[in-house]
Amino acid sequence: MINLSILKKLVLAAILVFSVSCIEKVDTPGQVKLDSTKVEVEDAPTEMAEYFVVLLKRGPKWTAEMTPEIEKVLEGHFANIKKLTKEGKLAVAGPFFGQEGEGALAGLFIFKVDSIEEAIRLAEQDPGVQAGRFTFEAITWYGPKGLTY
Repeated sequence: MINLSILKKLVLAAILVFSVSCIEKVDTPGQVKLDSTKVEVEDAPTEMAEYFVVLLKRGPKWTAEMTPEIEKVLEGHFANIKKLTKEGKLAVAGPFFGQEGEGALAGLFIFKVDSIEEAIRLAEQDPGVQAGRFTFEAITWYGPKGLTY
């Protein structure tokens, strides 16, 4: 089960960042113009793009113990991240720290692919997911176009 408190904080932070970044200065004092597809930053337009965020959670076979089997799973997981990044399908990936308990958030993938179905398929192919170390949830997110490592 996902930690709803943390998920709410992540969603609120993303909304705040997105909302603030979409404010465009206008000539009339006290007025702002919101545009969900363009962000004005020092007169340089930044377009928004659709991404698919996969929240990795501790799965049924998650353990803090580092066994040879877990090391092998993690090697496959990291190799998969590098492969997907080289293919241009993965914009960002990384772990969460300070999470406790069953189903706690473990990390995330931000995919730049054509559909949420493709993001789910790619997440299902991750060695960590296949081994049961991680489970996941996938959601659609809009962020700055060109997001990358």
